[in-house]
Amino acid sequence: MALIGLDGFVTTLTFAAAQNATTITVADPAVCTSLGAGNHTYLRVGDGTYFDSVRINSCMGGVLTLAVPLPRAYPAGACVRFVLTSAIVCELIGSGACTSICTPVTLLYGSSFPDVSPGKIYSHAIVLGGTGPFAIVSDNLPAWMTKTVTGNTVLFGGTAPDPAVDFNASIVVSNCGGASTVTVSPTVCRCEPVGI
Repeated sequence: MALIGLDGFVTTLTFAAAQNATTITVADPAVCTSLGAGNHTYLRVGDGTYFDSVRINSCMGGVLTLAVPLPRAYPAGACVRFVLTSAIVCELIGSGACTSICTPVTLLYGSSFPDVSPGKIYSHAIVLGGTGPFAIVSDNLPAWMTKTVTGNTVLFGGTAPDPAVDFNASIVVSNCGGASTVTVSPTVCRCEPVGI
């Protein structure tokens, strides 16, 4: 079953289509000839307010069979057209399997952690690039330091104990289901208050 592009195809619904309909009837039955037996395409149905992209699995005499039920009702005369959609692009790239395209995680900002002051509140953030969601895979952080992933930011916080000590931190963050990682390994130094 091949994907067929119907560049420039535009028609209208001959009859109103109910919500959850599994077929729609279009005014221009030439779509069936263009589609051919055993092939499929994607069309967009719209009424000026709403639109839905639907996969067409078969066609006969202007009656199009949908892969899944129509999500909403459309009146007779609603526009039906071929539009290049992400589903088509994914199908072409993925050879039939529409998978998410994932940009690997990168560190955009925050690789240098600030110094730690004993008994003081500590706060730092690193900003990540790439496709979310992001996850912390592993870390080597002191017990007092918290870490939270929020969107594309990893927030660090807590109150350093007294006496604070220098430490080598490391954190590994992943995305793309673990296929991509970035490691941040700063040395965080103890900063004594002025006058000590």
